[in-house]
Amino acid sequence: MKNTVEVKTISREAIRILASGIGFRSDDYSSLLGKNRPKDVIDFEINKLGNTDIPEFIASHYQDDCGKDVVKIDSVIKNLLHSDYYSLIWLCATPCDVSKQNYADRFESIYQVNLPRNSAQYMLVSDLGQEGCLLAYAGELVG
Repeated sequence: MKNTVEVKTISREAIRILASGIGFRSDDYSSLLGKNRPKDVIDFEINKLGNTDIPEFIASHYQDDCGKDVVKIDSVIKNLLHSDYYSLIWLCATPCDVSKQNYADRFESIYQVNLPRNSAQYMLVSDLGQEGCLLAYAGELVG
């Protein structure tokens, strides 16, 4: 399995993030959740918020139907990244997308995130277009 997706099956926002290796976010609200392990984030998204986008995206883009099994999803991500350790981050393609979605209290709190230089170190886990993309990455973020 490869950690790449076909461009024709993802949003233009996801394409922009993946092509540039750059995304934007604000911690105005996410900081309330604190630092969590990736499995905790996946569990929160699926079982607390009721979101199905992560298992659906994994099934349709990486041909691995894990259902809502957090341990299986975690294992698929680790296998695709060839790493036992990874982090998750929600990013938008532009600062305006962050602002439009009301993810920031102030425009000034929006900042740029540079993904690892080696694209094999990150992968798309969920694509909600302008609402944001969830990426998994191994290693450190640049900058």
